[in-house]
Amino acid sequence: MQAILKQIHAADADIVLTKYQPEDPDFFDLDLCLLIGASDKEGADIFYLTICTPKWFDEQNFKAPVRGYLLVDCFNLDQIKTKIQHCIEQASGNSWHEIANQINQFALWEFDGYCQRE
Repeated sequence: MQAILKQIHAADADIVLTKYQPEDPDFFDLDLCLLIGASDKEGADIFYLTICTPKWFDEQNFKAPVRGYLLVDCFNLDQIKTKIQHCIEQASGNSWHEIANQINQFALWEFDGYCQRE
């Protein structure tokens, strides 16, 4: 089973990624929604990822290890998609759950921590 990026868009519905340019190219962050699913099936799960510059990230002074961030030198949508696709391609497993949990180490899965009630 292989996962693929089926769709990518900004979490802010007012932002069109193909037209987006940050005000300060050296200091920005942008929240993304990634629709990722199995290559041989319809549908996808949502994963959340923030892209940001190293300067922006450093200024946040995070106190613990963080996930769900992708550091980029500039906003280049093609390069960002390529990096995301590369990370997704590293995930492998026999089930979607196994693969999604691996991707969850990189981008935050909508079902992270979900426990099914009986």
